[in-house]
Amino acid sequence: PTITTTATAIASRPYLRRRARNHHRLWWMAVAATSAIFVSGSMRLPPMVCEALNAPSKSPVSFYSLFGMFGGNNDKNNNRITIKLFDPENDRALKLLRDCRRTAFDTSKKKFLNSERDFIAAQSVVDGKNLCAVAIDGKGDVVGSADLTPNDGGTNVVTNVFVRPDLRGKGIGKRLMVEGIEIVLADELPTRNLVEAGNKAVLSLDVYTRNTAAIKLYQKLGYEPSSPIHAGTLALANALNSNLLVVLSKTVSIKSEE
Repeated sequence: PTITTTATAIASRPYLRRRARNHHRLWWMAVAATSAIFVSGSMRLPPMVCEALNAPSKSPVSFYSLFGMFGGNNDKNNNRITIKLFDPENDRALKLLRDCRRTAFDTSKKKFLNSERDFIAAQSVVDGKNLCAVAIDGKGDVVGSADLTPNDGGTNVVTNVFVRPDLRGKGIGKRLMVEGIEIVLADELPTRNLVEAGNKAVLSLDVYTRNTAAIKLYQKLGYEPSSPIHAGTLALANALNSNLLVVLSKTVSIKSEE
């Protein structure tokens, strides 16, 4: 009875017939577009659709990224980033890390300082002096890394925070600092490197005062001058517009083992 009543209402009212035809037409357009994506792997969306989806009109859009725009699994350009503990005994992972770090320097550069060679080769990580967290994209490539040097005195040094140049400005560095350093690596610290009965870790980093962007990021993440001396150095450098080295630190909680 319900279907009959609805059909009768549509047949007797022209505007309902037009609405039904429009819905039917839109439905078939959606089917055709989806089929095209399935067959070709990607398609170029019309400008009006791109504007509605906030997508570039000339960019190919895969079925999976289009699905993700509507709440599905959005793995656009296969560049989903995950933060993981680096395993220096994994030869393939080590090569990927070295390839990533090499992008810190111009490809024409042939002569390196010892510190630069150590950074590229991740030698301190291989030797077990540093813990390392890596940012990995959807293709499995390393696109960033961050090291933590354990210190028996309780202050552990954050160093070698690096993001591949072509992917900077996308929040990867912040994720390395928070997920990589504070969660992944801090939890790997031995008890002798912790404070407050092994419940917390002190993280420390060096930064030059003219690197204002880095200082602002670190302060947003909770880092503060590690002592009154460094607080005074930072204030003096800001007043005189000079470039001085200061130490910032932060204390983070360690997840209790169950």
